[in-house]
Amino acid sequence: METFPYAWAFFVPFIMGATFTMINLFIAIIVSAMQNYSDAEHEESVQALQQTQENIEADLISMKKCGRYGSGSEI
Repeated sequence: METFPYAWAFFVPFIMGATFTMINLFIAIIVSAMQNYSDAEHEESVQALQQTQENIEADLISMKKCGRYGSGSEI
């Protein structure tokens, strides 16, 4: 430090910038993983809802065929 008394003026901003960049990279990886997990969970929910809807529609069709479910004119 006796030879270059202002060397810290280069190293301190460099270390702070490098640290900031690395933290941002780690945060980006974590956010990306969480988003992928959320997208997969949403897709599973949509598929479950579609399957439930198909089951309900099939039940209604079978009830109409058996005569247990009217045409709606009785109301």
